[in-house]
Amino acid sequence: MKEVLYLVSISEHIQLIKNAPTNLEAHASLANAYVALSRLYKAQGNAEEKFKTATEKAIQEFKIIDHYSPNDPWVHAQLASCYHDLKMFKEEIGQYEHILTLCPEDKQILFHSWMKNQLN
Repeated sequence: MKEVLYLVSISEHIQLIKNAPTNLEAHASLANAYVALSRLYKAQGNAEEKFKTATEKAIQEFKIIDHYSPNDPWVHAQLASCYHDLKMFKEEIGQYEHILTLCPEDKQILFHSWMKNQLN
């Protein structure tokens, strides 16, 4: 049932974006819907391809937001999370490093970045 609700939500967001392609809130909501769907698929354990597809679509949406708002650390944190879910650790670290250039005093990002480097 959750899957159906997420898919309907995604469809509605896509229609909204067709009418207002530069609406960042719509792109953010669509990206978050894809993230929620990907987490649902990940929890199922037997839907790896659906999980990967939904996460990749979330990444596409976050990249669109980044194009319009390149200095928003939230976008890069979301991208880092998606890359982590896909086990794309170099890309994840790249996003944390970018956040560090935007927010060099952010202790939480420094910690995440340090931990990622320790694990690799």
